[in-house]
Amino acid sequence: MRCRQMHQFKKGGGNPYPHDFQITISLEDFINKYANNLEKGLAFKHDIVSVSGRIITIRKSSSKLIFYVLRERKVHLQIIADATSYFSKEEFLEITDIIKRGDVIGIKGYPFRSNSGELSILAINMQIIAPCLRPIPVPYYGLKNNKTRFKERYVDLFMNLSSQEALIIHSNIRTFLRNYLAFHKFFDADTPKFSKTPGGANAKPFKTHYNGLDMDLFLRVSPELNLKKLCVSGFKRVFEIGTVFRNEGIDRSHYPEFTTCEFYMADGNHNDLLIFVENLLTEMVKKIKGSYKFKYNKEHDINFTPPFKRIKIWPALEDALDMKLPDPKTLYSAEANRIFSNLCIKHNLECDSPRTTTRLINKLIEHFLEKTLINPTFLCEHPEIISPLAKSHPEVEGLTQRFEMFVMGMEIVNAYTELNDPEEQRKRFEAQSRDKAAGDQEAHLIDEDFLRALEYGLPVTHGCGIGIDRLAMLLANVYNITEVLSFPFSKTE
Repeated sequence: MRCRQMHQFKKGGGNPYPHDFQITISLEDFINKYANNLEKGLAFKHDIVSVSGRIITIRKSSSKLIFYVLRERKVHLQIIADATSYFSKEEFLEITDIIKRGDVIGIKGYPFRSNSGELSILAINMQIIAPCLRPIPVPYYGLKNNKTRFKERYVDLFMNLSSQEALIIHSNIRTFLRNYLAFHKFFDADTPKFSKTPGGANAKPFKTHYNGLDMDLFLRVSPELNLKKLCVSGFKRVFEIGTVFRNEGIDRSHYPEFTTCEFYMADGNHNDLLIFVENLLTEMVKKIKGSYKFKYNKEHDINFTPPFKRIKIWPALEDALDMKLPDPKTLYSAEANRIFSNLCIKHNLECDSPRTTTRLINKLIEHFLEKTLINPTFLCEHPEIISPLAKSHPEVEGLTQRFEMFVMGMEIVNAYTELNDPEEQRKRFEAQSRDKAAGDQEAHLIDEDFLRALEYGLPVTHGCGIGIDRLAMLLANVYNITEVLSFPFSKTE
């Protein structure tokens, strides 16, 4: 019926898809400009404005007086269509008969405050810019079904302001990071999205084929190795904000493509990196939320007031298990693997094959430490066996200069002093390759080009990766990562 109506409109000389419509002010700016200087029943007839937006509701008082609610992004405004104010009564009846809920329309009119006190625009001309050919949800009931929301995300975004707000916060985080790092003299890098060898994180990659070179390639799981090559080339501070891809499962905090910020800074020491990350995050939260403290999921009081709590992993894991663990320098042994395998069995922690020591230790840390951390907390000094790219601890053999930050049991930050000894890095890669050969699809491959770059000399460098999507989940107060993604995947029908 709606399509037939549009066909009739076109036959009558109308154009529901015009080539242009010039606006003179946004709805947000209109409200800011006129909200405090118009009294009830008064109008500024000399201020003719042009605005556009989507019609969310229509209320007819009579055939000659109609009230519309117009929405532009997260702002809505009342439009009053009164035949006595319209430039042509004949055209008034024609256009008001054809305008329906969901239509994108353009309006010319002047500021007016209704007798009920609501700031409005009194229309003198209205034009359809893009008709809505499908019915939109009724605002009273809204759009709440998650399957429908994510399948037709564009409808969700113009119906649910909270959905828009989550994306806006995601954007604000990216903007803050870019500005903050640029202020601190970091070079904004852009590294390849494809690689011959996936590296930079323990993750299963997506594989594709480049026809032009007849070569198998991988979507990057991290930009880390390329950013460190830039550090070798002389860039002392580099960062990149972009998408990475990991061919893994989907749950509330994991998604196969997600946005990260990785940055690397030469010179200084490991503690300098920790303080820098802490300052960056606290300033970001204060900027976006207006306070270090905020509620999450109605139940939890999150507090980003510095300094964050610091926990050393190995002693904390021993306390949680109430036992003495193997010395970190012995973790590559078969005996260590047996001990950690038995611990996972004892505590009913499922670890799929292959049951490598790396995977078993990660399971224990995740269960006994990570999931318990509600407020921002640094987990420090990870074992070398689970940190193949991190520099060894200067005092404790078998540990590394690495820390992760967790909030609400989710990893937000992963950071460490970079391993820059090519001989040691090769040994770590070879250990990962053995795990790979045993069936661990997330283990690193040997990246000969990266090793060659290290042989030219990587200075003392400290790196950090920040999960922007998870950070957005916290600041937008949403429980699932899909809420902060513009268009999350869903299975096709």
